[in-house]
Amino acid sequence: MITPDDATSNEIRRFELVGVTDDTAKSLIWRYLFAVQAAHDVVTHARTSHGRRTPGSVRALRKFLEMNGEAADERLYDRLRRGVQGLQSASLSLKAFGVEAAVDVAGTPEGARADRQLGVLERGVALALEELGCATEHAPLLFLVDKVDQGWTIDPDSHSLVTGLLLAAKHVTGQYGGAVRCVLFVRADIYDSLRFSDADKFRSDELRISWTQEGLEGMALARARASLKVNLTPEQLWGSSSPPRSPASR
Repeated sequence: MITPDDATSNEIRRFELVGVTDDTAKSLIWRYLFAVQAAHDVVTHARTSHGRRTPGSVRALRKFLEMNGEAADERLYDRLRRGVQGLQSASLSLKAFGVEAAVDVAGTPEGARADRQLGVLERGVALALEELGCATEHAPLLFLVDKVDQGWTIDPDSHSLVTGLLLAAKHVTGQYGGAVRCVLFVRADIYDSLRFSDADKFRSDELRISWTQEGLEGMALARARASLKVNLTPEQLWGSSSPPRSPASR
């Protein structure tokens, strides 16, 4: 689950790259966050689930994470700041993938350099997933992204933050051969306000959830049952000021 807080969202809003649109720039930083998280998950998955000699592609991912100071348990904001610096200055170390020289070429705009860096990293993740057989052996790695509406305002930067997220999620699905998927939770009013050239390509992927009074009550009851580990009835939940105590707390 990826849930950007206000500081993270503000940092993404401010992110820009010379030579590309704001929507594209935001999509690149989202792609970086997805790629690094996927790299961490693949390295952990290979160690704990595959039980055989680690493929070279997985070792390359582990080396990339180490060389770029990407810790598995760091805050999303810290990872974002590292990605911002790396993409804007073309300073990501890609030696783990056999790229010795910087991907910077004199006169190349920031956006093109950032896309090249990401391409190397994403191909490294895709190769590891392919060599592990993840796309065919088990369910895909699933990224859930929520709370992108926190601090939402009707301005171009907020628009680009969400549009970039949509573009990045679409890219991830194609880039990793179905081994990685993204599910985005976006308020309907925000989603409907977005205007970008590829918007129609997302219509077949969207699922709208319309809440009714009965639906909200059912969700509250289900969450109460899961939280308390008690098979509550609606009368028990709504008919008293406090629900029954969990057996574990007695």
